[in-house]
Amino acid sequence: MPFYTTPKTIIDFSSLLTGGQLGEPLGKVDQKFVASMLSGIHQSESINLTEISKSLEEKIALHATHKRLSRKLNNPNLANTLSKRLLKLSSQALSHDTQLIVHTYEIQKKYANKMEYFPTPVNGTKEGFRVCEVLRSNTSERDDLKKCTPVYSRVWSNQTPGYIDDGQEIKNTIEEVAKTLDNKGLFYFDDKSISSKILPQILKDSEFEFISLILGQGVNLSYKNQSRSPEDLVERVETKYGKTVFKLVPEGLMFKTQTDLDLFVHVGSLPVKIDGSKRPLSLIALKSKNAIIGEYVSPIITSRTRLRSRKDLMGLAESIFSIQDTLAAHREIRQKFRPENFRVLTHDRLKLLMTLLQAVIYYENASDKNTLIEDKQFLSKPRQGELDRTYLLPNS
Repeated sequence: MPFYTTPKTIIDFSSLLTGGQLGEPLGKVDQKFVASMLSGIHQSESINLTEISKSLEEKIALHATHKRLSRKLNNPNLANTLSKRLLKLSSQALSHDTQLIVHTYEIQKKYANKMEYFPTPVNGTKEGFRVCEVLRSNTSERDDLKKCTPVYSRVWSNQTPGYIDDGQEIKNTIEEVAKTLDNKGLFYFDDKSISSKILPQILKDSEFEFISLILGQGVNLSYKNQSRSPEDLVERVETKYGKTVFKLVPEGLMFKTQTDLDLFVHVGSLPVKIDGSKRPLSLIALKSKNAIIGEYVSPIITSRTRLRSRKDLMGLAESIFSIQDTLAAHREIRQKFRPENFRVLTHDRLKLLMTLLQAVIYYENASDKNTLIEDKQFLSKPRQGELDRTYLLPNS
């Protein structure tokens, strides 16, 4: 497919998204609506329709602009069309190793009980609308493809028609993305928002490529026809490849001051399967050691097999290090739009609103409107500057 350079303005980006380059052009009414919404969200840094309407400064009454936007938001077909076109843009220069990061978050609405499919409390705890989002973390050398960009999102509640559980919603999200991207890219699961307990449900009978930390209970693996826990198996792994990395530890987390922590990481793997599945997988043992804190072992499961070289094993293990940096940067960018301030009453409106928000963030990231991550947690060499260290600096 042709390579699409990022347009200079949000209106030009809207034209790319709705015009004939990515498929059949949308009708003029839909094109105007999308341009208004993308421009309004971009200018107001909000997905609240009142704020969006104010930012457009149309020469009509504010409530008339608000009413028009609200009416046009009730369009599930447009949400699906824009989602697929964002995916198509994201498929540019996609490789076997492109990171596709899967995470979930919640949008809480304290006083929206009248909203369609408003979530009901679970075990006495108030629920919000759930969002599963897939982010592409780019490694291309093209200047406009270096940043993380949102690829796809799915919004649901425990009252949405057809809802089974969160695991099924996450699996549906991944399968839609994998299908559209022709199974290219490697899906990374955020272990902080996707519990290991639901991973077997998501991964069983899957065909997409993936990698994930598996922490805590929930996953049982088959090794030599015996069911074992990941924690048990990693102790058996010979970790013959290693290197030293440097982790930035925030003030007060482990030490009184901000500290650059040296870690010797070493890795190895075993061929395994998830219990009840026939798909061959690999269990990677990632062991990290420091003279002060001792040794820690992290189990990683991946669809990649025959990991017999330093490059393959260490490359996959190191790629896990960047996930939380990427998610933290994206969370900060997303939160500036205050998604919890939405004020719509139907699920279809919320879905389209979140798709439009993704499009705006895609544009801003790709056109350098947002900053890159400055303080990465892991580096391959010591950091510069005045901070405490758990090692001696090498002689220059």
